[in-house]
Amino acid sequence: MLKSQEIKAQGCFKLSIKRVFTIFLTVVLFQLCQFPYVNLNNIQIQEKPVSVVSLDKKVFKEPVKIADFPQNIAMGSMITGEAVLGFTLGEILVTIAIVGAIAALTIPPLIQNIQNQQFKTAYVKAFADASNALLSANNDGLLVSQPGWTNDPSNNYNFDQFQSKFDVIKTCTSANKSQCWAPNNESATVWFSCPVSYATGGLFIDKQGRSWSDSNNYGYILVDVNGLNGPNQWGHDRFPFFVEVNNQWNTAGVPNTIAPWLTDYTSVDANRCATPPCYYQSWLTGAK
Repeated sequence: MLKSQEIKAQGCFKLSIKRVFTIFLTVVLFQLCQFPYVNLNNIQIQEKPVSVVSLDKKVFKEPVKIADFPQNIAMGSMITGEAVLGFTLGEILVTIAIVGAIAALTIPPLIQNIQNQQFKTAYVKAFADASNALLSANNDGLLVSQPGWTNDPSNNYNFDQFQSKFDVIKTCTSANKSQCWAPNNESATVWFSCPVSYATGGLFIDKQGRSWSDSNNYGYILVDVNGLNGPNQWGHDRFPFFVEVNNQWNTAGVPNTIAPWLTDYTSVDANRCATPPCYYQSWLTGAK
């Protein structure tokens, strides 16, 4: 249900862009047809000034007949004197081509910027929610001491307590992992092929449609702010959060803080950012 709503929202957004462009193009064509088209073949050099009376007679009392003009002059325009309102079909087609080229260059980056802003906002929200969930679990005495970045059952246990602070709509295990965490086309080495769930859990989708995962038992938490929808890329809609003890990572003890990855990437990194840029830090600090 959630996925269908997100797909429907994306479709509505694309349709809105198309409608705006169509309206813009219609207005442009309407305006083009209002400019005067001057028949240059009928322009004559005046050897002496023309009186107001003769000009009045020429323009208003002796209108030029449409049959006197070439057939390639714009259709259906008002005629007064030597001027015809409108453009030729060729001129209109050239204008359409120019507008189309400009749209092709500007609309895709605009859509990409809007999508990045949406991912950035969702990332900030997910970080805040993860921090509050871990702090709440710690304050309630639900968490146990864990050895740091080591494969240990305490990591799985603490993730289950972390999960209990969310409104969960689906929980997955190693048996149905793909129902909570969509596969992608990035290198399998990114973030050590995480997530890796366990027999009783390790993956869930919350009420907001976000996918959360344990991290191969190494004591950090992964989130896909876009859930099962694309692009499913690290640093875009997928991010790691590190579970820390008193703001120290890879440290033994009861976890009580959450931290993002410590740097950004503007080029490919096989283990951290397969599809740059990845603004793990800057999107949270507002630097980007």
